[in-house]
Amino acid sequence: MKSPIILQPEYQTRVWGGRTLATLYGRELPGDESLAIGESWDVVDRPEAQSLVVGGEYDGLSLGDLWNTRRQEIFGEEAPQAERFPLLCKILDARHPLSIQVHPPQALAEKLGGEAKSEFWYAAQADPEALWYAGLKPEVTREIFEQSVRDGTTPDCVRQMLVGEGDSLWVPSGRVHALGGGQMIFEIQENSDTTYRVFDWKRSDQGGPKRELHIDKALQCIDFDDVGCGKGQIAPGDRVHGPGFQISKIVLSQGQEIKMPSGFFVMAVVSGEVSCGGASFSAGDYFLLPANEREGFVIRSTVGDSQELSALLCVTWP
Repeated sequence: MKSPIILQPEYQTRVWGGRTLATLYGRELPGDESLAIGESWDVVDRPEAQSLVVGGEYDGLSLGDLWNTRRQEIFGEEAPQAERFPLLCKILDARHPLSIQVHPPQALAEKLGGEAKSEFWYAAQADPEALWYAGLKPEVTREIFEQSVRDGTTPDCVRQMLVGEGDSLWVPSGRVHALGGGQMIFEIQENSDTTYRVFDWKRSDQGGPKRELHIDKALQCIDFDDVGCGKGQIAPGDRVHGPGFQISKIVLSQGQEIKMPSGFFVMAVVSGEVSCGGASFSAGDYFLLPANEREGFVIRSTVGDSQELSALLCVTWP
């Protein structure tokens, strides 16, 4: 029997981060309590960061190794012919608000020296007053927005919405956006780390100078017709489509199991506990189901009596 592929997370320090990955998910984080960890890159194939396989027949290999040498075997016949694994899967610990920012669309990314990036958010935990900032208010024109950048009032131009556990939002490239503080987010995105900030709450990075803004590039990328966007929730069986990937949600009650079809999947456990292929996973875990298990994998909920449901995000090719 084949086993799921388990990857070692890569942690990123961020001025807006914290240590909730340890308290909520039991992660062993680098550094002491003063080191703010904002992002866990759980599935990553980038020059500056590589997921390494832990255990099993691929132990010690990087995600990039698997992508370049075993693409069809592990990632399936539908895998795109990209230079790198085309997705970056994260958990964000936003203890403080992120900068108001935008990611470049494909048509502008190369010209601006960056990478295109669209992303999907899923709220695993949120404080009562936690906010999402996404899209522009209907009355905001480019001129009004540019004036707000000069005045330091940019948040007033961006739609704000309260966020609760289970909420989700599609953030296409060109959409101005930010996470507020007090939330834990599963983020599935294109494999990019290009962000153009237009407002950063006047804070500094590690007590030094204020963090760099990228106003000229951001203004070229913002879709000023992007108004009226709203959050939603993924019902089991629904699919959210992004550029080159799709996401669905699986919800299992205690003892319930589901047989996955053959093919490649990225699985993210957002609540509860499950077992799959002889391995156990709990909330905050990512794992890969390789395409070479022709019979498909069985995922079983193993939550105890105090919990009722296990929920997973399922990411695959369109």
